[in-house]
Amino acid sequence: MVVTAPVAYAKTESQIQYECEHGGSGMYNTFVAPDGKPYSTCCYHDNIDNQNVCDYVNGQFQSTQPARAETPPPSWQPASPPGVMHPVNPPVMEQP
Repeated sequence: MVVTAPVAYAKTESQIQYECEHGGSGMYNTFVAPDGKPYSTCCYHDNIDNQNVCDYVNGQFQSTQPARAETPPPSWQPASPPGVMHPVNPPVMEQP
């Protein structure tokens, strides 16, 4: 008899977004890194009003952390994976 470990459960981006936004106070963010994997976050307030952030990589839950104390800028994106830099406010090219 051969016993194998179950494959890790991955959610679709639609599932992550739905669960985040329909929980009442969630804000969903995602971006696709150069490696092609989606990196997603769900920022929400828990039942005692603490703000938390759940992180997902390629649909797999990674962790839940307390949110930063400062207010993120309007164009905030989740943290980039190691070695990948994404500008928070990309430069706007002026048209001639």
